[in-house]
Amino acid sequence: MLVNLLSRDFSMSIKLKLISVMTLMALLLGVVTVIGLSGINNVNQSMKTLYNDRLVALGYLANVTRQTDSVMFEIASVDLAQPDNVTNALNRVFPCCGG
Repeated sequence: MLVNLLSRDFSMSIKLKLISVMTLMALLLGVVTVIGLSGINNVNQSMKTLYNDRLVALGYLANVTRQTDSVMFEIASVDLAQPDNVTNALNRVFPCCGG
């Protein structure tokens, strides 16, 4: 019976063969497309997490660094020989505390 099945003539027309191959290729293309889009979505989610967790915090850190540099410059530019200059500079640097 197996020999009969293997020796059987599976003749198909060229048109049917072409349609079968093209259908198989279209299905494979669809599967690869779905897998690719899923991978792109995963990468997109990872980049959003990276941006929100790392780069936003880095921006805050840069802002703190700029403000610290500004305060250090303000302190360094005070003429310590004049007490009024020191008080005025401290009021500019720390306005919340009042002189």
